[in-house]
Amino acid sequence: MAQPRAGQARTRVPLRAHPAFAPLLGIWGAALGGVMMGVLPAAILASLASTMPAELAPFPARLTFAVGGAVVLGLVSFALARGLGARARKPCCPFPACPATGPAESSARPR
Repeated sequence: MAQPRAGQARTRVPLRAHPAFAPLLGIWGAALGGVMMGVLPAAILASLASTMPAELAPFPARLTFAVGGAVVLGLVSFALARGLGARARKPCCPFPACPATGPAESSARPR
C-alpha cells in the first residue's frame, strides 16, 4: 500500500468503489439464489412445477428453479452493486474544494 506524501491527507476509498465489487457481488448473489432454490422442500417445488411451461418439462424442477433463482438474484445484486459503486466513485459535490475530498489541485484556477 502506497504511503501518502508529506502534506497530503490520507483518503479512505469505500470498498464499493472498487471495479470488481459489482461482478463479485453478482456472482455471490447468483450462488445464493441457486442454493436457496436448490434446498426448497419437494412439496413446494412440486406445486411450483405444476405452473411451469411445457417447454421446461424435460428438465428437473429443482434444476430449473435453481438456475432461475441464480439468474434473477445474480442480476438484481449486480445491478444494485453497480449503482452503489457508481455513486461511491462520483464526487459528493460539484465544487473544486469539496469538504469531503479536500482541495482539488488539478481543478484549481490560477489567479
